[in-house]
Amino acid sequence: MSARTRGKKSGRQSLLVAGLLLIAIVASWWYFAARSEEVRQETLAGVPDFPTPGQAVVRREPNQKLPVRAPPAKAPPAPALKKHDRLNAFALAPARSVSVIQVNALFNTPLFDRFHACAPKEFSEMEKSLQERGVNVEKDIDRIAMVPGGFAINGFFDGKPIAETFAHNGNGDPQQHEYRGQTVYTLPSGGCASQQGNLIVVAPMGSDGCEPLIDRTLDTSANEEQEQELYGDLYARSDLQHTAQGESGPLEDLLNELSGITVRANVWDDVAVSLEGTPADADKLRDLTHMARGALSLAKSQLGEDDDKLQALADLAKVQSEGGKLKVDLALPADELFSRMHLPCPGLEDKDAGH
Repeated sequence: MSARTRGKKSGRQSLLVAGLLLIAIVASWWYFAARSEEVRQETLAGVPDFPTPGQAVVRREPNQKLPVRAPPAKAPPAPALKKHDRLNAFALAPARSVSVIQVNALFNTPLFDRFHACAPKEFSEMEKSLQERGVNVEKDIDRIAMVPGGFAINGFFDGKPIAETFAHNGNGDPQQHEYRGQTVYTLPSGGCASQQGNLIVVAPMGSDGCEPLIDRTLDTSANEEQEQELYGDLYARSDLQHTAQGESGPLEDLLNELSGITVRANVWDDVAVSLEGTPADADKLRDLTHMARGALSLAKSQLGEDDDKLQALADLAKVQSEGGKLKVDLALPADELFSRMHLPCPGLEDKDAGH
């Protein structure tokens, strides 16, 4: 074989190898691009719509998948309230902070599983105690509202003497007295409980007692428009007066410029969170909006290019100013919310320490 023939054969072999390599590269790119898009679609399918006024509460059944996401329709005007909602009154009465949880919306979600894992003993004792009193946690409890002085539970236990049973199962026989037509059971060791039909208020030991909580349920100046502010599977409002000052970081710097913040979240596989902040100085709203966008851009820049899930969630983030307030929409992984937000989780921390 001549050198020229050998050269042609070697050239064809090199061309074939190059072609196969090119096909492999294209195939790999196509596979990873398709997988990336698949992960993105799977992620977006697990993100609920962001909280909107008048939204319906969606309870998740085991293994139920979220329907295909669609742009949320504008909520119709709320019908006139036919009766006094005592839990809404409790939540809307003045307090430096308040949280409202739609309990039935959290069951069978990763967020509820994490709550349960963080306090397994407490959840187990609570569920056992409620079951002994004829209360099914998953079926009978609707909403829980919490303020610094205690909490209120709204559910389906009218006719069941839950507060009285709680008190008599405590340490020592409770004292009983009437306040504004409501029976209050006070334990010798402190703490109290009172029941108003389907609503129970509980004040822990060391608090100001049940009387201020009862006042919250009976006294309200909230109108229908204010009632419509309580939407989202999770709702929290704070005046930020108890927030530590002087801490560094984009989030801390932003919070230190706000006089109050309202957080609403819808929960599914992941969490759709809407934050609404009131600037301490109204003239700084534009600067705070830029600050929030800068913090968001910084967070996005720190994501790995191959982290398709977080990239998909980050694409849903939005910052805007409206009505004199700063508004931020964020989609967050429910199963990573505790670690990323640095929330304490004693149950898992103790488990890790045991290993």
